[in-house]
Amino acid sequence: MHFISQHLDDDLERLIHTVAMTQPAQVLDSLLTAIEGCDPGLRYKGVLTAALSFQTCVLDTMRRGQLTREALNQILQEGIGTNTDSSTNLNCIFDRAILLFGIRRSGNHALIEWLKGHFDPNAVLFLNSAEPSLFRTTASELSVDACTYGAVPIREHQTCLIVSYENCDPRLYPLVYNSGIASRTDALLLLRDFPNTAASIARAAHDQPAFGYRYRIRDFPALWCIYAKFILDGAPNFHPVLYNDWFKSIDKRFQLETTLKLRRSDAGLNRVSHFGQGSSFDAVTYDGNAQDMDVLNRWATMLEDPLFQFLLLAEEEALPLNDILFGGFDRSYSDILAIWQKR
Repeated sequence: MHFISQHLDDDLERLIHTVAMTQPAQVLDSLLTAIEGCDPGLRYKGVLTAALSFQTCVLDTMRRGQLTREALNQILQEGIGTNTDSSTNLNCIFDRAILLFGIRRSGNHALIEWLKGHFDPNAVLFLNSAEPSLFRTTASELSVDACTYGAVPIREHQTCLIVSYENCDPRLYPLVYNSGIASRTDALLLLRDFPNTAASIARAAHDQPAFGYRYRIRDFPALWCIYAKFILDGAPNFHPVLYNDWFKSIDKRFQLETTLKLRRSDAGLNRVSHFGQGSSFDAVTYDGNAQDMDVLNRWATMLEDPLFQFLLLAEEEALPLNDILFGGFDRSYSDILAIWQKR
């Protein structure tokens, strides 16, 4: 391979590093082959498009053992080929863009409602749970992904874009490129403490076990650790938000407002979003009084729940990382293991 890493943009270099560290050798080899065969003028956007197809489509197929080497190569090459189309142009069409990355049941919508409260409601275009992809624009439409939001009309009065991404690896997101959508773009990385996130996921899974596994449980323990380590490493180009601190501290909210250059306002703080049926425990009962929900002690009501116990034990790194970021938890890994083994 005859490319030089310092000539690659941050997004692409991070992608290659992540694939090299986490994926089988055939995936890295196919990715590098795709880069080498790409027209240099299209290399950046081309490989990112291919990479995002890889991220959203290929990994699930690989887990099921259905992906051949030939199919992988074809997906990557087709991703590169799409960039000859002028529809990949990206125009700066918003004053502000806020991109929020969070694990499901981490308080994503609580933070979003609070953020929306800083703007005129008519000025905000909000897209929920998008798939990671390259933004594409025309004179009057925005596409943030091919699957969920193919073409969204942009109203003249919409000057602020807020996009929520759930359960995706922020390290693979094409942030440098997509930031061009607005005069100012901020990426937020939200993390709630591990035990309370696990409690909310386990509680919600009792009503919808298949849905809960597919969309919340399967990737949760490992992905939580990825988020935690990314934050501890400085989360370059992202603003980390620890949900527990944001929820309970007006000073932390003011600090975030200052970072984002937003006016001071808690107008949206007590709203409960109807996306995702609200809280796992309270649904939307507390809409208008969200601060009254006991979101920081969900774990205590789930301590005897087998699924909750299992989630706490699924990644040995999670509780130690939780200690560093959130100041500890009342039960150690060995305590939970002892409870689990008595069943």
